[in-house]
Amino acid sequence: IAPLAEYHLDAEYHLKLALKIYRRLEDLARREGFTNTLAGVDRSVITLMDLGHLYRNRMRLANATTMYEEALDRMRDTIAYYGSTPERQVLLTFILTTTGGNYNDQHDPDQGPNTKTSLARDLIEEALAIKRVLNAKANELSLDPSKLADQQECTADVLLALTGVYINLEMFVEARNTLQEALDLSILHDNHYRRKKEPKQELTGTTSAPPK
Repeated sequence: IAPLAEYHLDAEYHLKLALKIYRRLEDLARREGFTNTLAGVDRSVITLMDLGHLYRNRMRLANATTMYEEALDRMRDTIAYYGSTPERQVLLTFILTTTGGNYNDQHDPDQGPNTKTSLARDLIEEALAIKRVLNAKANELSLDPSKLADQQECTADVLLALTGVYINLEMFVEARNTLQEALDLSILHDNHYRRKKEPKQELTGTTSAPPK
């Protein structure tokens, strides 16, 4: 246990140090008016999420909540300042789902649904709405089938997170529907990669000898 605790403390120290550096770089980029990709994507957001995961794994839910909430605020600010891209929308859906899941983890069955559970629903439903838009655009662009399958699997993950929230809110019909949709998308994903692994069978034809 002691070495593991030391590992967490060491990880926390280095993540906080990285966060301080990224914040300075982000402030510098904004002052100088940089608009390139590295300046536009706020690296501190990812570091905040890593800190949140570290705290969440150690059941320090209050600390995890602080990190996730700040990550969400900074991600929205980054999109507002630099503009939206599909990559930033994907990251936003991840942050929304994770933050909502963290709220849902704090649900107490003895007390019933609370404000955090309702907030979890709002965040994950927003993530799902963004995912549906991204999936629709991907279908219009006829992306690589493997990329489409991966997007479906990511959408299934959001649906599963939402299912847990609906159960805690005692919205059982909605929970059943989202769970079924998640299963359907996962099956499509698995079938796609199963077909890719199957050896391709070459069609062999036979030619009859010409009549003598």
